[in-house]
Amino acid sequence: IRVKGLHENSDLSTLAKEIIEKCKLIHPSKLPEVEQLLYYLQNRKETTPSKASGKTKLSEKPEDPAFCDGTETDEVANINDVDEYLEMLYEELPEKVKGCALLLQLARNPDNLEELFQNGL
Repeated sequence: IRVKGLHENSDLSTLAKEIIEKCKLIHPSKLPEVEQLLYYLQNRKETTPSKASGKTKLSEKPEDPAFCDGTETDEVANINDVDEYLEMLYEELPEKVKGCALLLQLARNPDNLEELFQNGL
């Protein structure tokens, strides 16, 4: 969810209600949590981590290649194959990892979230 109207003088309660009205995936009972998250976003400090401090940017690959070993796949996920990817989660570890990677691909596309939600993911 992109929150374009968030600034230091925003009415967080009204903005949280607006978000819940527009996003059917968030239950109205979660209003306090949405307000808290908006408060956090409103008050966070922008920092740019540097390599000198030992931190890395999110877009950088981890230093340890074993960290992601086997988690990347060349296959392009298809929303019509969700059941197949779910079946992979019950197989041996390499298939589980591949299934998770394919489901993650689908979850990164906001257009797929409703369908994934309908499948209980």
